[in-house]
Amino acid sequence: TRGISGARSKYLDNRIKSQEQIEQLVGLPFLGMIPTIKLDTSSPSMDPSARDQFVIQNPRSSVAECCRTIRTNITFMTTDQPLCTLMVTSPNPLEGKTTVAISLAVVMAQSGKRVLLVDTDLRRPRIHHSFSLHPTVGITSVILEQCALADAVHHSDVPGLDVLPCGPTPPNPSEILQTAKFADLLQEARELYDLLIFDSPPLGAVTDAAVLGPQVAGTILVVQGGSTSRHGLYSAIR
Repeated sequence: TRGISGARSKYLDNRIKSQEQIEQLVGLPFLGMIPTIKLDTSSPSMDPSARDQFVIQNPRSSVAECCRTIRTNITFMTTDQPLCTLMVTSPNPLEGKTTVAISLAVVMAQSGKRVLLVDTDLRRPRIHHSFSLHPTVGITSVILEQCALADAVHHSDVPGLDVLPCGPTPPNPSEILQTAKFADLLQEARELYDLLIFDSPPLGAVTDAAVLGPQVAGTILVVQGGSTSRHGLYSAIR
């Protein structure tokens, strides 16, 4: 009975567990793999943003090296036309897309690019927490013409990396991302930076990422090994 139960459990387990599975299932380029960032969550002094800041604090770690490999792969894939706008999303929440967006923005800036990290997760923004910023102004403030882009952008401790947080969370996130004011903001930011990286909500949860996707040059889909399901991945691709 135990053997049958185990076989059935294995058959029903449809979670993504390898690079080969991803490539076979969706046929999209595999950019790289980032190891799990292990933190001492039991310590009361542990900074909640430590995972997002890991590559900055540990530039010689295997995690940082894997992020640099992803940076190299992106560069090789876009030799004919350099990438200027990039969205990072995932099929479901809590799969690591914000940490990946921040880490990629860091290594891109360290390569000499002028990078703007934009928090377009207007429902559950986290970038301001990751960089210890006050969320009073941000991208929503610029869209509503409450301040200029320069007044909403923050310089980070990483040379070449600026951060545009969400600002006050709006009641209609997907509609805001379709406005002419948002398009104007993108155009202005493109003239100031080499690369814009957008931290977007998960594709399987809300429509925001699907709205933003056609407005950017490329999309990175973050899949968490042993957690993301095949159905979740298929749905995100669709």
